[in-house]
Amino acid sequence: MEDNINTKNKEERDWEKTGIKVLDMAKQELFLGMRYMFLALNMLGYKADRRIRFVATDGRFLYYNPVLLIENYKKNPTDVNRAYLHMIMHCLFRHIYDAEKYKDEDDIQLWNLSCDICAEYLVDGIELSCVIKPENTKRQQIYKEILAKSRVLSAANIFYILKTQMNNQAQMWIASGEFEVDDHAYWHADQSDKDNTSSDEDNNKQEEKWENAAKKMQSAMTFDSGRGDTKGNLLKMLKAVNHKEISYRDFLRKSAVTRESMHVDMDSFDYGFYNYGMTVYGNMPLIEELEYREESRIKDFVIVIDTSGSCAFTLVQKFINETLGILTESDLFFEKIRLHIIQCDNQVQEDIVINDLKQAESFKDNFAVKGFGGTDFRPAFNYIEKLRQMGELKSLKGVLYFTDGYGIYPEHKPPYDVAFVFPEMYDADRIVPGWAIRVEWKVEE
Repeated sequence: MEDNINTKNKEERDWEKTGIKVLDMAKQELFLGMRYMFLALNMLGYKADRRIRFVATDGRFLYYNPVLLIENYKKNPTDVNRAYLHMIMHCLFRHIYDAEKYKDEDDIQLWNLSCDICAEYLVDGIELSCVIKPENTKRQQIYKEILAKSRVLSAANIFYILKTQMNNQAQMWIASGEFEVDDHAYWHADQSDKDNTSSDEDNNKQEEKWENAAKKMQSAMTFDSGRGDTKGNLLKMLKAVNHKEISYRDFLRKSAVTRESMHVDMDSFDYGFYNYGMTVYGNMPLIEELEYREESRIKDFVIVIDTSGSCAFTLVQKFINETLGILTESDLFFEKIRLHIIQCDNQVQEDIVINDLKQAESFKDNFAVKGFGGTDFRPAFNYIEKLRQMGELKSLKGVLYFTDGYGIYPEHKPPYDVAFVFPEMYDADRIVPGWAIRVEWKVEE
């Protein structure tokens, strides 16, 4: 009996060792064709798991069913290479960590499908011998249909489109397994063994590692003219996901300059010298309190409002009220400022200059939208550049541009930071230029 158990254990270990060799060969082939993936390809450890279908990942490990992995490799090694790359895409674009948002069974299935479509779309865009397969016309048509509704096939965009506009087709693709490659059991805590689930803190740390890997990979791909991503899908997606979304306050602080401000700087006041002078010389402190201190605050700033016909007046009004409310209630500005509020559709319609924060309250109460033409972002930037050349905005470090995102962007980065602000209902499929910052504005009811 004991001999049978030992023999069985040895056979299982042999299967597992062979499975690791198969995975290592797949990783090596992928690396030889895509050297910019070195970091990403080496971030997953291996663990055998006979309960899963083929392969799976939780962002920390690549789980494999030894028997099914080896059988698939014997049939077609390319399928193993593609599955490995498919899971790396899930990790780089953090599909695993967004899965926790979905609790309803239908939404879970739809999210799984959306992530698989996204990953397969990216893998299909890699034209290397180790992963390329004959073109699947059915898939290409599906990609085309979704791309007609969104410029970027991110998992979040695909999920929204499938749920709201293509639900019937989505159910057919789920049933047919058209895009199914790996097992997603480890994505959802209630679907996997509790012993294998990690804490929220561990997940956050691992997600940060994948985020850093995605940024480094984008940088490496930018300078790798021989990359396998010949269609540019992967690089485009990396640029989209690596855009940093920041809050108003964070962006405003980036726009601050250091100047002397007329305040008593108690932090620089030394009570030791002060008391010593008062003790030795009587009513004669050795050091007077300082009458100024250096502070980082905003002197010049520009807010541009897209007043084209596609921007709803109620949203514009809410944005003005909320943004000026933040500015007037904060300590981000010097007492004397130069705040330009520009309204622009396809041309500059108005430029109101506010010189102190009290004027901001008056402007907010009397604001009226002007424009309702087409959308072109370039006239506003040309106008701002003229103001800079005239010396009107010497300390300008930041521009906040409120828009629904449909318009013509400048080709080159201005000599200051620019944040395009999208209302949350528009944000999903809006892509800004690489030199710009995205800011999501949550519209309060």
